[in-house]
Amino acid sequence: MPTILLRVLLLAAVFPVASGFAAGCQTQPAPADPSAVDELIRQLNADSHQVQSNAFVRLRWLYEFDRWQKAALEEKFVGLIKEGHPRQVGYAILLLSGSGRQDVRELVVACLKSEDPGVRCSAVEWVLGNHEKSAVPQLLQLLKTESGVAKANVARALGAIKDSDAVEGLVASLGDADAAVRESAAAALGAIGNPAAAKPLAKALEAEKKPQMVCWLVEALGKLKSKDGAPAIRATLASEDSFVRRACAKTLGAIADAESVPALIAATKDAEDEVREFAARSLGQIGDKKAVACLTGLLGDSSKRVVQATLIALAEIGDPQAIPAIQSLGPFEGTLPTDRAVSIYTDVQAWALWRLDPKGHKQPEIKRVGHW
Repeated sequence: MPTILLRVLLLAAVFPVASGFAAGCQTQPAPADPSAVDELIRQLNADSHQVQSNAFVRLRWLYEFDRWQKAALEEKFVGLIKEGHPRQVGYAILLLSGSGRQDVRELVVACLKSEDPGVRCSAVEWVLGNHEKSAVPQLLQLLKTESGVAKANVARALGAIKDSDAVEGLVASLGDADAAVRESAAAALGAIGNPAAAKPLAKALEAEKKPQMVCWLVEALGKLKSKDGAPAIRATLASEDSFVRRACAKTLGAIADAESVPALIAATKDAEDEVREFAARSLGQIGDKKAVACLTGLLGDSSKRVVQATLIALAEIGDPQAIPAIQSLGPFEGTLPTDRAVSIYTDVQAWALWRLDPKGHKQPEIKRVGHW
């Protein structure tokens, strides 16, 4: 028996909806048995979690791939949200995760007020995936009443929606006892991007003790690009944790505050290669010529990545006084920065010289590797 036909028959044994093709290669598969669908819906409320999961997976498959049954299934799921058992309501919300119907949006947002935590959890997940802005008021209410993972998910949903009205509630969550909530709140504030959150985030950074959480706060401040967060980040750059120092060195470049230059110059002497690399990158992003002397000295670093970052930084600063030091380095093949989904390789030394003196130096050949 041909392999493809055997696979089709096996598929038909597992999913009867495909049996029309297996039996006679019909142009339209046989519709799912309504009684079988009703049984799967009933199983969503079974005592066994495994039975529930299997029924959910089967219904999702039918809803996503059986276009002849999609509309009828959607109506059944909407009916479950209105009248089903809480377990069925939760599953129905997740099954309708891709629905753009107005009535579905309204029903799901209303479910955020449910007394059942599972229903609320599913509704938050739906809102998170669909960025439903009308849910913001109720999400802010949940931010006051939920706890643990549920509260962290509410914060994530608010971050996905990116509504500035959520800033105040998320700022309050920065002081939550649960680190997962604080992390989600910080990430959400960074995603929203409202500069008003910079000072509260900086205050939280000064008080935070967990290194992983410190990194999240620093990253959020970097997304805001507000100089209000720079002093706290500079102070944190002295952390004993190398991951924290790396995050700080990277973020100070994103903020591009000239007052951070001395701290970054000091960071170019860090024992960790990646900290020195990000310090060099950030000095290039800030573009202050006061960093040129430090960077030219960094061209002799033992790390190739640090040397590459230094060459690029000197080119970005644009001070011709760096040319003799760059020339003394000799050819240096590496990767140039690009905003496209492709790696660009060339002689970075030649590229830096061309950027600093385009009349005296020829643009080097560039090799692109990857896909646009």
